[in-house]
Amino acid sequence: HQVVADDAMLLLLLLVAIRTTTTDAGLPTFVPLQCNSDLASCTVDDEIALSSIVNDAGEQNEIVIPCGSCVVVDYDDGTTVTFAGGLNVIGSLRFPSEAEVTIRTTHVFVQGLLKMDAPSSTGSYGILLYEKPGKHDDVYIKPHGENANECDLVSGCKVGRMPIAVVGGRLDINGLVDSNCFSHVPLLDLDESRQILTVGTEAANCWWNLNGSASLSSTVARAAVDVMYGFDNNVKACKGDEVTVSWQGYHNIQETLKSGCESGDLEEQIEDYLNSGQQRTYSNDELTAGPGERRYFKCSLHCGNTNARFEVYCPSVQDNDNEIYLTSPDINMSKDHIAKIVGADVDNGQIFVKEPIPERFQYATKQKTSDFYSRVASLKRSIFFTAEEQQADGNVKGETDKFLIGGHLMIFFTPNVEQKLQGVKITNFGQQGNLGRYPVHFHLCRDVDGSLISKNVIMNVNQRCAVIHGSHNVTLYDNVAINTFGHCYVTEDGFEIDNVFERNLGANLKFPTRKLVTSDGVFDSDERGPSVFWIMCPANHWIANVAAGSIHSGYWFETRLNGVRSPSSSIDGAENFIPSYAVVKTFKDNISHSNRRHGIQYYSPGWKPKGPESVIENMIVYRNGGVGHFVHGNGNLVIKGGIVADNDNVGIAHFENFPFRADGVTVIGCSQNYFNVLNHVGTKTNCKHYTQKAVTGVHIHPFASPKIREAQVHYSNMIFSGFDLQRSNVVPIQMNTIHNRGKVDSSPRSFVNTQFKNLGKDTLRVSVCDAFASGASVDSIIIHDVDGTIGPMIRPGTNGFLVSDEKKITTFANGDGCFYNSGLGCLRYCQSACLRMIRIEVSNSYVIEDMIMIISDGNQEEEANFKRYTPPRNDNNARSRGYYGAPLPQGNFNFSFIDKVTRKPAWPKYARAVFMAPPDCSSHADETSVTFTKPSFDADRCSQLIHDGNLENLPDRYGEMGQWQTEWLHDMQLKLVSPGYGGSGKAIKAYHKGDNCKWSKCTIEQSLDSSCFIKWIRFDLNAKVRILDRKGNDKVCKEETDSSSCGVAWLDIRFNDESKTDYSHVIGRISNTNVAVNGWYHMKGQVVIDQDDFEGIADFARLKWVISTNYEYILDEVSLSATKIDPTFDPSGQPSFSNQPSISYYPSFVTENLALGKPTYQTSTQHDGSISANAVDGNKKKNVAD
Repeated sequence: HQVVADDAMLLLLLLVAIRTTTTDAGLPTFVPLQCNSDLASCTVDDEIALSSIVNDAGEQNEIVIPCGSCVVVDYDDGTTVTFAGGLNVIGSLRFPSEAEVTIRTTHVFVQGLLKMDAPSSTGSYGILLYEKPGKHDDVYIKPHGENANECDLVSGCKVGRMPIAVVGGRLDINGLVDSNCFSHVPLLDLDESRQILTVGTEAANCWWNLNGSASLSSTVARAAVDVMYGFDNNVKACKGDEVTVSWQGYHNIQETLKSGCESGDLEEQIEDYLNSGQQRTYSNDELTAGPGERRYFKCSLHCGNTNARFEVYCPSVQDNDNEIYLTSPDINMSKDHIAKIVGADVDNGQIFVKEPIPERFQYATKQKTSDFYSRVASLKRSIFFTAEEQQADGNVKGETDKFLIGGHLMIFFTPNVEQKLQGVKITNFGQQGNLGRYPVHFHLCRDVDGSLISKNVIMNVNQRCAVIHGSHNVTLYDNVAINTFGHCYVTEDGFEIDNVFERNLGANLKFPTRKLVTSDGVFDSDERGPSVFWIMCPANHWIANVAAGSIHSGYWFETRLNGVRSPSSSIDGAENFIPSYAVVKTFKDNISHSNRRHGIQYYSPGWKPKGPESVIENMIVYRNGGVGHFVHGNGNLVIKGGIVADNDNVGIAHFENFPFRADGVTVIGCSQNYFNVLNHVGTKTNCKHYTQKAVTGVHIHPFASPKIREAQVHYSNMIFSGFDLQRSNVVPIQMNTIHNRGKVDSSPRSFVNTQFKNLGKDTLRVSVCDAFASGASVDSIIIHDVDGTIGPMIRPGTNGFLVSDEKKITTFANGDGCFYNSGLGCLRYCQSACLRMIRIEVSNSYVIEDMIMIISDGNQEEEANFKRYTPPRNDNNARSRGYYGAPLPQGNFNFSFIDKVTRKPAWPKYARAVFMAPPDCSSHADETSVTFTKPSFDADRCSQLIHDGNLENLPDRYGEMGQWQTEWLHDMQLKLVSPGYGGSGKAIKAYHKGDNCKWSKCTIEQSLDSSCFIKWIRFDLNAKVRILDRKGNDKVCKEETDSSSCGVAWLDIRFNDESKTDYSHVIGRISNTNVAVNGWYHMKGQVVIDQDDFEGIADFARLKWVISTNYEYILDEVSLSATKIDPTFDPSGQPSFSNQPSISYYPSFVTENLALGKPTYQTSTQHDGSISANAVDGNKKKNVAD
């Protein structure tokens, strides 16, 4: 719909719209009421006084604004009016500019229109929510008219404790005289007294005039109030104000008990008789009132009902401090500051504060630093929403005096209605630990195009700040939120689209003391790490926001891989929407500082937008306690432009990303400006105090994901400064070893057009020493220096590679040779080289650690050592694979393996060359450059393919399950149990940790020596198997009814050559003819590989059992042998067919397979083409294993 300036016309347009039935499954939908269709014709003369409705209803009952009626708030004397039964706005309720009142109520329902006009420059009004003593119950609304059926007709819809609930209605709230006034601006300058702050003429005028004072040229001690005496029964003058009285007759000033002239005098007269035209100023509270107080003054001679008297009041909820907030200039967010404005010089853009602000802010002005200045925010608003504090019944964790339960504002299931909330101060809202009870909350409203949440102050609240939940097209602009718990500005479920977060400021976020449980029954992440901007859905706009202090992070992209969270998953379009794959609409010019952990984090589970690259543009991230940009598990992401500075650990920490870029970022290790600030704070930092700790500009990472091969990280046009501290641990570029699982560098990376300011050519610029050291022992490290600007720094424009000092790299590197430079930590520079990362994947066996891989180009040989891979969350004690590394240029190379001790040929069960993404140069290795030499079949080596089959030598030297593993690491678990088969020893158990295992990957398995898999090999399996249900009870295996759950052993055979066919053989099965002994089954089976079903030497093979989610397996005494057999030639012709044999009773069972080891090559004695085993042992089930 189109935005219309006239509010009544807009309401009419909404009402005459045809109501459509929602297709959002299971979600209520509240619409504007048809009985309000005539509100468009309301005029001021038509408005009914609220006081008359209150008088008729009584304050103990719910005050109802009837549908179709226009009501105006007519309280203008600063009084507090209590509605014990709540306020239900079904029609229209307007607060005019001249209103001076506190509405104290248990709840507010808005089913019609709640309109609040900007108060006069000296006025204020608002809503105070409360609960009756001992009453802490949820409130229910029974909607009016056509919305009634959207709730339970008996109980209504629950909207929580102390709510302002908009249910089909509309807010039109504007608390600002001038809506163009900014809520926060840069601190431009600070004078030597530290009491005069330059903020610009617009801010100075707005912020001072909001308190009703004129532009002044010097500091004003208190607000000035003028009284024309005369008659005035509505003078606002609070404690601390100066009151100037101008006489308009011959009067004295005598205070009285009440407004009536004869109500009784109080004490002595305040002023003797003066003549008309005279003035006196009173500065000692002679004529002021305290909060909620009204005082009465008269002339003793001439007092009348409307002459020769005046009345003074001060509002009961008094925001008489015109305060400003200054963001922290330090890593520590508690180094912020609040000050009271006492005057202004608008012409010079200055405001004056009562007390000098701390010295640290001298260096936090835009005059002293162009990028790291504090921001100044006005905390003064003339409309307030607040709630009475609830006293705790005993101690509450972290708080002993409050429940942390306040009011809350919720737009409730109300789509297609434009809401406006502007210029309101919200305090003690939010209900900690109660889901959906936040200071400002759009709750499952779907499309609310045109809605505006702007220029509000959300301060001292209990849970979050402004939450967009299952709602689209809301604009949050220029709000200020400080001192809250949990996340602040939120997209909640992952399906919030095209919302705009612009110019919002948030600061001083704390950990909540009570956990918030989502509708999915899990704890939300507030208690793990509050963030100023919590981003569940990237498909929105974030522009020029400021995250100025959280106990954890400034911004957090915590997207979801498994779809939109409930209940937003019921919204149309959400069913196939994956938040983790969403591209950010806009993210530019944002700022993040003074957060204890990270400036911005993009994990977990990792953000991987599909489509165009998502851009984090021109962001300034500085003075955070841990990392500036924490980039982990992401892809298709670029940090473009901006500044990263003074972060206590790392500027940009990235690891395990695919791919990731940074372009044109200025990275500052330790700035001089921050050293100046540190001289005036007690904060201890790595820059100045903890000199044994590292300061790093950019982290590079070896990243060894078994699945990701195209991960590339590119840094271009980077500028490094502030690293000239003459410390070896202050380095612009350094390799980290977070999640160092594979220990073979597998993350292609490049740098181009890199600048180092104030660093000599021999000063350390890049280092991999921590990663290359014996503890971390990462090898095969290469860095592509595209134009030579990080290598020697004396050959800019020359392509080259920085490589770890290993002969397997430097021996084969092409180009002009590799040499040392003191600016390169544990690296050599190979000029004009072109190298490609190659990772050779092998089995997980610890035995393979005793193998060496030989790299040969036909002329020279070098050795590569095995590196173990430890998968993430490896609580099942099963490794998945190991690696060798071989960065190589163009050429022909052969890989072979030898035993480290005997130097005899060996084979690591399987070996596969994985080529990482190619560099931006042409003479590198490719898939045709590498061959493997595999040893021939060896009867001794192949006589037993299973290691640790009797389990007695486990756990292995690493406390793990030897060569036993599972394909699904995150859910399948392996552990040793006792007793094993026969009542002694050990066995291995495979069981489910949860219910998330993908069935075909729910395995217990071992990789097999693939060199033993050639033509004409017979494989013989023996194993003891026990099957249990999830409660640990023995499972009776019945093949006829439970074949999918019975123990089935498979031989998997795979080929690297895509032209060959991968396949699997059943080698063992438990049948009903097998009898379990003490729960144990004896599984025996055989597979023969012959010419007809084998196409060449296998590259990978494994023995596995697949385990359904209902069962657990225990294995013991597992053996698998490979025997080479002498094939018999095919018969000369088909045998003659005989009659169908008769079926006799089963013979007595014996524990030996009579056909075992006796292959036959006739087709069958039956006419149906059955396999040959049926002709030998009489089994008509066509089961080779039996």
